[in-house]
Amino acid sequence: MITGFAFHGYGSKVLQLWKMQEDASPDNVTFVSVLSACSHSGLADQGIKIFSSVKDHGIEPVVEHYGCLVDLLARPGRLSEEKDIINQMLMKPSRSIWGGILNACQVQEDVETAEIASREPLNLDPEEEGGYTLLSNINAASGR
Repeated sequence: MITGFAFHGYGSKVLQLWKMQEDASPDNVTFVSVLSACSHSGLADQGIKIFSSVKDHGIEPVVEHYGCLVDLLARPGRLSEEKDIINQMLMKPSRSIWGGILNACQVQEDVETAEIASREPLNLDPEEEGGYTLLSNINAASGR
């Protein structure tokens, strides 16, 4: 039910179900669904609290959890917190995580962070043109 409500954008219903099942043992997919629902519903603070509880449930955060967290922070423009998350990750950030940060930089017109964030996906896959295009668009929008 959590995943279904999350998929259809019912963030507050997801949080209600989440509270109801506190004694249950959520799995990786449940955490991704709840974090995604929080992100798409503008519930960043609640999502951060839920992310912080992943380990309390005996689950090691995986790249999908971090991807949701980056998206959760990107939507309201909390880019400085995203940088902290990247530094705290237990694994190397994926191209999609860097892409999420780049998209947030474009929305927020944060050229400096975009330049830093664009280096990583370009190092991972220099022939992928998406990173170059996004960085170019961000620079153009800021008059550079």
